[in-house]
Amino acid sequence: MLAVGRILAIALGICSHILHAGTLDQSHTDGSGNAGAPFLAQTFTVGIGGFLDQVDIEVDLLANATLEIRPTVAGVPALGGTALGEVLVPDDVPNGNRTFVSVDLASLNIAVNPGDQLAIVLVFEELGSTALWVLGGDGYSGGHGYFSTSSSSWEMYDPPGDFNFRTYVIPEPSAAVLTALGFVCLLAWRCKNDQPLSRLTHISRICVPIR
Repeated sequence: MLAVGRILAIALGICSHILHAGTLDQSHTDGSGNAGAPFLAQTFTVGIGGFLDQVDIEVDLLANATLEIRPTVAGVPALGGTALGEVLVPDDVPNGNRTFVSVDLASLNIAVNPGDQLAIVLVFEELGSTALWVLGGDGYSGGHGYFSTSSSSWEMYDPPGDFNFRTYVIPEPSAAVLTALGFVCLLAWRCKNDQPLSRLTHISRICVPIR
């Protein structure tokens, strides 16, 4: 029974890792300056289909911020009230302590498809709160950096610039991956029930957790 338990644990671990591991999708990390405003945004173009898992932003200063994922309209972040999801940024960053802050978005279940253009938006909950988001160059071709002093309009940085960011996506499992996971589950079932492999061919129902 211990051997069976270990096999089942390994099988479940494989399933969890493959189906729930975030993969780096989009990024821009070349900026060396910074910029601040009550509202900051970076648009990006999705390259991997699945579910948006995590966003990293590099900042010099951050306090009392909410991160939103918004759709875009003609490439510009949509205005307030149209967020696909939002979370409170978990960390404050004192001025001058440049670092990447990771924001977990898995619980929002935001489905994305290749070619979707979305926006990472920083919104500040207290008057006077702000951020210095690291900015520089225009090396990211899938979007641009924007700022706003209100929620009524956006302005692109001129000259154009991009904020430093990274996005991670949990990819949709391919048919090959599902087949491999099915085999692992069947093997675990065989070991648990002491069944020969020849008796597994008639089993057609396999439970595979898909988001």
